[in-house]
Amino acid sequence: MPENPWDDIAPMAPGDVMIHIGPPKTGSTSIQTTMAARRDEMAELGVLYPGSGVRAKFSGWAVMGARPRGMRKPLMAEWDELVREVNESGLKAVVSSEAFGRADEDAIGRMVASFGAERLHVVAVGRRLDKALPSLYQEKVKKFLAMTYEEWLDYVLAGDDIDAIVASFPPGQQLAETARKWSTHLDPQRFHLICSEENNRALMPRSFERLLDLPDGFLEPVATANESLDRTSVEMLRQLNAQKKAHGWTDEFYRKMVFYGAVGGLRNREWGPDDTKIPTPPEWALARIRTLADHTIASLREQRPHIIGDLASLRPGEDVVAPESPLVESQTIALDAAVAALAGAVDAGWKLEQSQRQRAQGAGKDGKGGKGGKGGKKGPGKGVKRKGRKAPTAD
Repeated sequence: MPENPWDDIAPMAPGDVMIHIGPPKTGSTSIQTTMAARRDEMAELGVLYPGSGVRAKFSGWAVMGARPRGMRKPLMAEWDELVREVNESGLKAVVSSEAFGRADEDAIGRMVASFGAERLHVVAVGRRLDKALPSLYQEKVKKFLAMTYEEWLDYVLAGDDIDAIVASFPPGQQLAETARKWSTHLDPQRFHLICSEENNRALMPRSFERLLDLPDGFLEPVATANESLDRTSVEMLRQLNAQKKAHGWTDEFYRKMVFYGAVGGLRNREWGPDDTKIPTPPEWALARIRTLADHTIASLREQRPHIIGDLASLRPGEDVVAPESPLVESQTIALDAAVAALAGAVDAGWKLEQSQRQRAQGAGKDGKGGKGGKGGKKGPGKGVKRKGRKAPTAD
């Protein structure tokens, strides 16, 4: 028995490709931020982290055939460019996106065809659901969800029997089904499942280092990323989401003002002495989580992917205690939280207006706005609002 779970991991071969599929709220942002910050050093050690951003964002959505609400349409050319960079490098490579955890059979087939089954390794991270679901709820609220915490838990953990729970649970969090889909295209031992342990934060970076043959400690987090919001701030955003439809705000506008504006302001807010995180799910939800965990563990043992760590760590123990008080959502919001969110939204709106002005001025200087067109006739050019059409917005 090795001293550490990562001690018996065999490194990938030169030219192999790791696809890291998350899922969300399993430490993905931390490892992505670290790899992006050390991109040049990784290349010197024979590992490519393609692109220039933190993760394979639009390229990943493109191969998935997905388009998140409020975002521009991704182009398949963006995925093709990433594939070309990886295949021409001759190096080991890491392609990382939490979106891949939701890949269907067609998307998985496209990714495997892009790199070749003989080169691919897929890495997923499993985390106890009583720890992951509160964080996942917060992320959903940041992106339009208006359900209360308990309403959402009842939605994703519907019913008391395992078939009902599996049918309602988010696809990206169904580890056994995810492993099964990938294993129809790859040797099951090329699907690496890191079983996260709450008291062993080194497991994920050490496992990545061993797979990529990087020095121990190379992927220690460079900074805290994807900071959590306190419960009051999440509730304020939820109540704001509930107003979206009545006001007719578009997804694109709302994302810019709220996700890139208000959420940013709330992240910078210092927590007060009474601020708390979203709590552990209530007892009825914990019972369903244990049922789902038992089903997942049994299925994974049958499939036999490469397990790093202990599958039993995916199940909350009987000693996990549900909150004593019911999850009554607050109807009042702390003043400093409201101000932080408002300041972030106003700042986002200001940047959006400045961007639109600059585009309009640039269009005018290029002869595309103001006077222009055939015969010098006046007419609106690019960047100028036309009747019946939206004015351009910043990406």
